[in-house]
Amino acid sequence: MQETIEKQSQKAFNDYPILYKGDDSKLIQYNPIEEVNQILSLLSEPDTSTTYQKAAEKTWLLLKKAIVLFLFIGCFIVALPIWVSGVGFQYGFRFRKWLDTEQPSIEQIVNRLLEFIAAPFKAAYAWASWFVKQYLNWGVQFDSVPQTPPAPSSESETK
Repeated sequence: MQETIEKQSQKAFNDYPILYKGDDSKLIQYNPIEEVNQILSLLSEPDTSTTYQKAAEKTWLLLKKAIVLFLFIGCFIVALPIWVSGVGFQYGFRFRKWLDTEQPSIEQIVNRLLEFIAAPFKAAYAWASWFVKQYLNWGVQFDSVPQTPPAPSSESETK
């Protein structure tokens, strides 16, 4: 049992690649201190330090902006449902108060509900009209229909 383990470990040790230098089959002498010196000389060059400083500044700026964006999105996700529910509760309270104080007819209730449904569309149209007027300088002016006096009835003509 021990012999097979030794043979396997010897075989595994012999399988390591050997580095040769060129055609003359000499082993490459690896000097880790020389590698460290080359890295330090690269890092001590002025171009390298300015490049890394610029990269670090850009990375930090990007990281700050990403954090602010994620915080904004998180706050938006929390605030939007709270705001929508608050608006719903306020409109519900006002509607209930209106029902209790005025005791309107069915037609008035339906009219009020239709006005409530149409309110966002009215606001969107008002905003779109303002936007087009502000940025495109386009405007549509609807002329009001002139009020004609009512035609005299035949009874008033006979008198």
